[in-house]
Amino acid sequence: MRNEANIDIVGSNTFGRYGKQSSAETTNLFISGMSLVCYPGYKKVIEFLINGKSRGIFRSTRYDHLIVVVNNIVFSVTKSLSIAIIGFLETSFGAVYIAENNNSEIAMTDGNYIYSYNYKSKNFSRKLLDFSPSYLTFQDGYLIAPESDSQRWRLSDLNNALSWPDDPQHVGEISTKADTAIATIQFNRQLFVFGKKVTEIWHNVGSPIFPYQRNNAISIDYGCLNKNTIAQGFGYLVWLASNERSNASIIVSTGGNPEFISSDGLDFKISSMKNPSNSIGFIFQENGHIFYHITFLDDNYSLVYEMSSSLYTYDYRLNTTDSSDLNFEIPRQRITSPLIFKNNKSKRVSILNVAQESGASDSEQKIGLSVSYDGGYGYSDIVLQNMPRNGYRKNMVTFNSLGASNAFCFKFEWWGKSRFVILGASAEIF
Repeated sequence: MRNEANIDIVGSNTFGRYGKQSSAETTNLFISGMSLVCYPGYKKVIEFLINGKSRGIFRSTRYDHLIVVVNNIVFSVTKSLSIAIIGFLETSFGAVYIAENNNSEIAMTDGNYIYSYNYKSKNFSRKLLDFSPSYLTFQDGYLIAPESDSQRWRLSDLNNALSWPDDPQHVGEISTKADTAIATIQFNRQLFVFGKKVTEIWHNVGSPIFPYQRNNAISIDYGCLNKNTIAQGFGYLVWLASNERSNASIIVSTGGNPEFISSDGLDFKISSMKNPSNSIGFIFQENGHIFYHITFLDDNYSLVYEMSSSLYTYDYRLNTTDSSDLNFEIPRQRITSPLIFKNNKSKRVSILNVAQESGASDSEQKIGLSVSYDGGYGYSDIVLQNMPRNGYRKNMVTFNSLGASNAFCFKFEWWGKSRFVILGASAEIF
């Protein structure tokens, strides 16, 4: 008897500890409506003609420029993508943290010095303070920075990037646990002070002794594994969290106690990485979708979390919806959940149909299929088919005679320099 089974080609990553629990993976695609579409990643728009790595990037809303640090050089970038050198740092390696105040000053720190660029006077200044600032944020006229290797965090003088008094009116401390302050983030009219094991929330109450007061009604029993994973925007604050008794987890706050957005399967995967602490994260919005993107550098592994759908996908490399200007094809992949039949019986798949958009590109596009007969541990050689070119709207691709198993998994791959829209898939079984 022939039957038709729906194949979950439109889906996200569902992390199981082991392949038999769930092998479902999605790479460089995400769910929009009822379809899979291309993940909106990076697109090359400008090139800095120097060898090196970017250390920090900041968009100044008051100056209306980007501030970019590459090696020890500080650049400004206009909306029209004009580049100018505005200053030099004393160091060439490590992250640089940047914030601005209401006095036309853009402050930055490399963990050793405080630098200030005044975009009205065009003056770039450097100052060695009596502490090493390890992060920067701005709130209510104050630049705020943690002291490296200390529980203390400091306030600048009001709208003065180069003045940081060491007195009771300008110094706060993490005291919920014996901890080290590593980052300060202004979020939803609150100040989140991150330690390695705990996070405290403070409010500016305007006290003359010390303007900030800790919120003792909320206790976040997780610090941050790497401050470079902290990202805030669009009503969310996300970071890679840990404490003295737990492995790393990804959590999110909307202003109060956070929620976990990683499952036990994902936490298991993170704990098995070489060095999850070497990681970076950021948040952005594209066409109404809000994404948190985290990369584990030593493992060459990236995850993307779509905030509204609470679904994960992978992003393995430089990516854009239209990669024709990048001169390479972006790999996109979907591995389905195991197709296991009633009573664990073995059945045969005679036809597998994939419904997707076709005829929307003049460039070559291909779809490939590999089949696993053991629930996702091993896969057959890939079978490739060319997709119709522009104007040929046949939207069904068919694969025939796929063999028999009691635990099918299907690995679909798409190759091309234009968009893909995957609508669904079904299999005829008997």
